[in-house]
Amino acid sequence: MPQLTNLTMSSCYHIQKTIAHYSADSLKEADQDDERYLADNVSTDILNTLTHTGVPPHRLDLKRGTIAAIQRNLSVEHGLVKNARVQIVALRQQTINIRVVGHQAVHCIPRINFTFHPHYSAWTINRRQFSTTYSVRKYVQLSSRIDTGPCRH
Repeated sequence: MPQLTNLTMSSCYHIQKTIAHYSADSLKEADQDDERYLADNVSTDILNTLTHTGVPPHRLDLKRGTIAAIQRNLSVEHGLVKNARVQIVALRQQTINIRVVGHQAVHCIPRINFTFHPHYSAWTINRRQFSTTYSVRKYVQLSSRIDTGPCRH
């Protein structure tokens, strides 16, 4: 485990900027004519607070260079499978570039649709978000906070 306590902040160490990516949430039932009142009476702010296992949060904070885990099978051929560890290479509004840890190839992944039922609710939520979450290994999260790129004086 790397020792971060002896490091001092200087022009050689740059803290990477975290970028927030927000999901697009909607009610599946709101698309049906007989349930149209739901769309008029349920705020997207309420939908944004709902969470579910296996579904990324409404606000997903991502940082270039960090290690993340994929939450869904995207491509078995390229190793983009559930719980695969990937490094975030580039961040864009609708896509992110990732590299599977230990491989050189860079893959572009879009936001995908997640459908879930909140606990104790008859609603079905559609959430469009990236299929990544931060890796649960604490040392990976700590060591990825510092970019030891070339010094610029």
